[in-house]
Amino acid sequence: MLDAPSGTVSGTVSVAAGTVGGMGRSSRHEIDQMIDDLLFRSWSAPRSGGAGSADVFDSLAQSHRPTVSAALEARFTVVLSRLWANGWLPGEVIRQVGRAGSADGVAVISAAVAADHRRRHPDSLHPRWRSHVDDLQLPDVAVDGWLPGTASARNARASWSELLATAIHTLQASALGGPLTTVIRPPGSDADDAAPDITSFQAVGGASILAKIRQLLAQAESTNFDAEAEVFTAKAHELMARHALDAAAVWSQSETGEQPGAVRVAIDEPYVAAKSLLLQVVAEGYRCRTVFHRHYAFSTLVGFVSDLAAAETLYTSLLIQAQQALGRVARSAPAGARTRSRRYRSSFLRSYALRIDERLTEINDQVRSDVEADTERSLLPVLARRNSLVDDTLSELFPDVSTYRIGGSYDLQGHTDGRSAADRADLNPSVDSPTAGALPAR
Repeated sequence: MLDAPSGTVSGTVSVAAGTVGGMGRSSRHEIDQMIDDLLFRSWSAPRSGGAGSADVFDSLAQSHRPTVSAALEARFTVVLSRLWANGWLPGEVIRQVGRAGSADGVAVISAAVAADHRRRHPDSLHPRWRSHVDDLQLPDVAVDGWLPGTASARNARASWSELLATAIHTLQASALGGPLTTVIRPPGSDADDAAPDITSFQAVGGASILAKIRQLLAQAESTNFDAEAEVFTAKAHELMARHALDAAAVWSQSETGEQPGAVRVAIDEPYVAAKSLLLQVVAEGYRCRTVFHRHYAFSTLVGFVSDLAAAETLYTSLLIQAQQALGRVARSAPAGARTRSRRYRSSFLRSYALRIDERLTEINDQVRSDVEADTERSLLPVLARRNSLVDDTLSELFPDVSTYRIGGSYDLQGHTDGRSAADRADLNPSVDSPTAGALPAR
């Protein structure tokens, strides 16, 4: 599996919740220095936890609150601008703060992102950036003075010192993001958008096809009957496979010059490594490549837009089906049973992913002849050329990736059950089926 370097600074903020006394008269410059001092102490000596940090925090907590709030809000503006320039998306920053284990921090960073977004003119934002932020459903905050309101949004009884500690911790957590590949042009950037142009997907009916695929997969994921789920999954797979080939054919005959792009997919705990393996094998089935960022628990997919959409959609469906299969096993087993163990579940998911990979490979070998018979012409030169462009783009975006082998404990029953679940995930039904389809050839 390809692994990207994190490029981050590790550390924790060591602060003590001081009591709020009389309002100090520290200047804005002094307050900025105190904030810098807290962050510098925590990063340069994360395990010291000495009295120095507590004393600085107490002084900050007793300073003029509006001035402290303004200084912290300005610091968030600087940190977020740096993150956007480094390729981060707002939702990814919020997710990373949440992964640090602070629900209160999520409220603070969400408000900071909302304020940052509100101060920017819509015309200065890429449409996909605006859409991404809209999907986050951020709180309605003012451009300035938003920090004190996050306390009431989290906990009406939260003290000023608690809010201050949360803000410092959140600054630390959000500032640790290293550079990432740009997948959507960030605010204030004149650079070309590195992400695939969605209009090229819509030009060949991608938007409506994707809506139908999602509807079918949602039906497959909601039914309790395996046979019915297989029918929905098979039909969705047919649409994805056929559309991916259509998009490749259109690309080969057009003068649009569409190039591969990149998207990122979050991979949540537990069993991140096994889930990232599943994403990798599905992506490769659609001629995409993946790079897993272990430090951040997400993967970057590189490929053409129609292939990216198909891979991400099928991965989501297969992951849900695997989780549903695990749920059925757990519900039928008593507490403490082997099938409820972490070893069993990890082995199940790894085996599931590997069996899916085998099945995709088998289907691709067969589809090389089937597609050529259906279209009466060979698409292999087109697909080979697209593969070459994807590989070139991967090398350009990630020149320093490394490979690693996924390890972990092994459970024979989990391995066997995972393969069985992958076999039940119908990817290529019989040619006699009315929903027969085929995977696009690699």
